[in-house]
Amino acid sequence: MARQKDDASTMELPGVARPRGRPRTGKALSRAQIQRNYRLRQKAKQQGENHV
Repeated sequence: MARQKDDASTMELPGVARPRGRPRTGKALSRAQIQRNYRLRQKAKQQGENHV
């Protein structure tokens, strides 16, 4: 059982190892999705410059 975030006085339970690294959020994008979003942003940015 984990302690609450605001509880600074309670120690972690011994023998319960947390995994290394940053916790997963469940909202991660694939590299293809990241690249697609980047290209769409770049395209919108160029279109915005052309209309000015």
